[in-house]
Amino acid sequence: MDSSWTLWLPATGLLWVVLLGWCLWLLPRWSRPGLFFAVSVAEDFPEGPTARAILSFYRRWTVGATAALLAVGVLALSGPGELAVWTHLLLLPQLAAFTWIYLRTRHRVLPHAAKREGAETRTWQPLRRLPGGWLGQAGPFVLLAAAGAWMAARRDGLPGEIPVHYGPDLAADAWATPSWAILLGPALLGAATCAGVQLMAWGMLRWGRAPAGPRQAERLELMLETLLAVNYLVALVVVAVGAAMLRPAEGPLLVVLLMVVPEALALALLVWLLVRFRRLRPASTAAGALGDGTDDRYWKAGLVYYNPDDPTIFIEKRFGIGYTMNMARPATWWLLGAVIGLPLLVALLLGLLG
Repeated sequence: MDSSWTLWLPATGLLWVVLLGWCLWLLPRWSRPGLFFAVSVAEDFPEGPTARAILSFYRRWTVGATAALLAVGVLALSGPGELAVWTHLLLLPQLAAFTWIYLRTRHRVLPHAAKREGAETRTWQPLRRLPGGWLGQAGPFVLLAAAGAWMAARRDGLPGEIPVHYGPDLAADAWATPSWAILLGPALLGAATCAGVQLMAWGMLRWGRAPAGPRQAERLELMLETLLAVNYLVALVVVAVGAAMLRPAEGPLLVVLLMVVPEALALALLVWLLVRFRRLRPASTAAGALGDGTDDRYWKAGLVYYNPDDPTIFIEKRFGIGYTMNMARPATWWLLGAVIGLPLLVALLLGLLG
């Protein structure tokens, strides 16, 4: 196998840093009219000189943090292969730096907050079903079931040990007996993950606020389409993992495909999401378009929504893409427990059976 393929994974780590930096650069202009860094402001404030100076501060620090992390990543690429593989972990300090930059910027906006009375008008017909219908939503689970059945059917013809992990040089470095837990584990974990994602999508549709207008309805549909695409990516990865386990002779090539195809699709999905979302910003002249109908005091740092009097579980973020949850509702914690706990429970059971 050409050693240049081993650079794909660390190189895409740097590409993720660039794309995330681009996303963070764009985020301030994607908020609803009347909101600036999750603070309620006058409609014309974001276009004024004070807001432009605040935005310039945010973007300078965002570009600086992204450039610094890229420099660290380039140094990692010139180091040992084992170090270069971990360039994806640069996303963690990038998100930590963004949180600090965002909080500093928001602190500069707070003196310009505007009190807004009244709730948001909701006249738009909410979505009635998840994208793709039942057939499209079932697709990832059908692929996972087929992958599990294929791996189970091959069990009797497998050698005493099969590869379960490949190192940075694309050589198998961990082997295991092909037990049922080993063979069916990827499909079961994939199904548990997809079930959690689908539960979140269903909750956004049924337990969220009804869209206030056509563009907000399109943003909701875009997020639901993204979650469905994530489930298909999970199923694709499980199929590739199974192929790499069952065909050791072709393992390195399959590992390359496992790295390249899902990562390329995930990068394309992010770009598609950013481009689509940018076109769906609400018109500032629409009646009742200012803000999001919630009071600033229920938003902790503009990121966490905590309102015991609001029965809504899912609510659109004030800053960023997608939806957040009302952390004051007990149902929120039950839902999060199910989404996180189901894959963990499956992994625990597989560990005990393996």
